[in-house]
Amino acid sequence: IYFHLYTDSLKKGFYNYINVDGKMSDGTWQPLDSSEILFISDGGFFKGMDLFIDSSYKGETLRVKAILKSNP
Repeated sequence: IYFHLYTDSLKKGFYNYINVDGKMSDGTWQPLDSSEILFISDGGFFKGMDLFIDSSYKGETLRVKAILKSNP
């Protein structure tokens, strides 16, 4: 799996779309969604594919982890 972010930074106080692509057995890349990926972040919460970072978050950075549900 591969993160493919559409923006160069994440914004506080907004939902930030997180795009994850998976390489299929035939070599093609396909977008994956939250039914296939478990998302975890130490600086916000996920609603589907969107990461919300509270505007009061004080950190300069945060981590996002994507886990393939069928093969953790």
